[in-house]
Amino acid sequence: MPEKSKPPGGRAPDARIEGGRFSEEEILGLDKPSYELRTHEESEFVQRVPYELYKAGSLNLEKINRLLALYELNSRTYDERDNPLGLAMPLETRTQAIEAGMARMALLYMLKVPDDISRGLFGVAYMLKQRGENKLSPAFEKVLAGVTERRARYPLEHSSNYPTINKILSKIEQITGFTSLQLFKPGSIPPLHPTPRQKNTLEEHLYTYSLLVSGTLTRADISERAGQSSLVHKILDKNQSPFTQEVIEFARKKLREAEEKDME
Repeated sequence: MPEKSKPPGGRAPDARIEGGRFSEEEILGLDKPSYELRTHEESEFVQRVPYELYKAGSLNLEKINRLLALYELNSRTYDERDNPLGLAMPLETRTQAIEAGMARMALLYMLKVPDDISRGLFGVAYMLKQRGENKLSPAFEKVLAGVTERRARYPLEHSSNYPTINKILSKIEQITGFTSLQLFKPGSIPPLHPTPRQKNTLEEHLYTYSLLVSGTLTRADISERAGQSSLVHKILDKNQSPFTQEVIEFARKKLREAEEKDME
C-alpha cells in the first residue's frame, strides 16, 4: 500500500478512502492513468484521485470532502476566522448540488484532468477564466499554487521514479556540476507530460540540454537528434528558456567549443 505523504503546504491528511491511503504522486496527479471509467458511450483511463471522485458520485459531499481533505480543503464557505480551509466564497444561492459541483470542478482543475474527460465523464466544464465567476476562495488559490509547484518539482526530487529522466540528470550533473534543482528558474520547470500551453516536456528539455553540453555536437546535429530546432533556440534564449542564466551560459560555451572543433 502506498505511503501517505504530506499535502502541498500542509500536514499529513487524516482522510482515507475505501481504497486506502494516497501517495504523494497520486495527490499531485502524477500517477499513471490506470483506472478505467466507462460510460455507455466512452471509456477512459484516469488517475486515482479522479477515479475516486467519480466513484463518490456527483452529490456525495461526505466522500467528496474526504478527497478535498487530502489538500486541506473542505467544500463549505470560506471564512478567514471560522473556516479558513473553505473552498468557496459566499454565494447568494447555495445548494448541495452547487457545493458539490464546485468541489468537483476544483479537484479536476487542480489535477489538470483534460477538459474532454471532465465534461464527458464528470459533467463538469471548467476553464481558468471561470474560477473567478465561481468564486473559489483564497484557500483554494493557495493550495492550487502549492500543488502546481510540488507537481513541477516532484520528478526532479524523485528522479529515481523516472529512469530516463534520472539517467539524463546524472549525465548533466557529471558534465556541468549542476544538480537537478539548480537547473531551472523558479516557477519555470517544464511539465512531466505535454499540456495545451506547454508542448515540450521536462524530459525533452533535459535531453536537448544534455546534447548542448556534450561538447561534441553542433547546433545542426542537436536539432536533428532532438527532432526540433525550435527547442534548441528556446533553451539558449534567456528570455524564453526555463533554465537559469548560469545554466544557459554553460550550454552556450560547450556549443561554441563543439562548433569550433567542427570547423577545424
